[in-house]
Amino acid sequence: MVTATTTKTTVTVKAADLHAALKSVVLFATKTSDMLPMLSAVKFDMRDGQLITASTDRFRVGMVRTTVDPESAVSSDFSVLVNRPDVENMVRVLAAPKASESWRMVTLEIEVDASERKHVSFRTTDGNSGSFVGLDLDFPKYIQLMPEDKGPIADQDSDRHAFAVNPAYMADFAKVASALKAHSMVVEPTQANRPVTIRIGSRFIGLIMPVRVNDTEVDSFNTRSDWRAILGK
Repeated sequence: MVTATTTKTTVTVKAADLHAALKSVVLFATKTSDMLPMLSAVKFDMRDGQLITASTDRFRVGMVRTTVDPESAVSSDFSVLVNRPDVENMVRVLAAPKASESWRMVTLEIEVDASERKHVSFRTTDGNSGSFVGLDLDFPKYIQLMPEDKGPIADQDSDRHAFAVNPAYMADFAKVASALKAHSMVVEPTQANRPVTIRIGSRFIGLIMPVRVNDTEVDSFNTRSDWRAILGK
């Protein structure tokens, strides 16, 4: 007789930090995707003492890292894909008054049963909780899209490179800056037809694909000289 076994992993983080992380990355998951349901999900990865949450709609990628409470022992790394409605429910449950940010924690428990299904539950220190089953889907391989680190930001005048992006997409990155209370957003162009990197604060990195357009399709694309003429420079 074979006994069914399960494995459990728990991790504890600040509830406010996870709330901000999920509120940010859910912006980059599609609301519905019958053909590609993994695009309507958020990936939770436990790696090297950091809880990484990520999502993508194929045009953008958003990733936030959240530091694990040093007093909570994490038995092993894990990876689980969570459906968008479950993430949105977590965002609602984790929301709390600012006065509780310093002490309110949330513990996640990931249990893998004998059939390899991943059950996720969470509980905050003030008693709020929830549970759901992870998705058995393959998340898009987005890591290889990350450009190589080129060190400090280059001089903007000597290393100028123009690109076009969807303004509605950029608006979502601004929402991330608000959720994470970041003071800056760094946009780093890369090679042609490669994703543009967007860094917000110290916890978020995102990618956005440039829009394929020609000069006539971009508003005021070649009018820098016109502005100089107007301003008398």
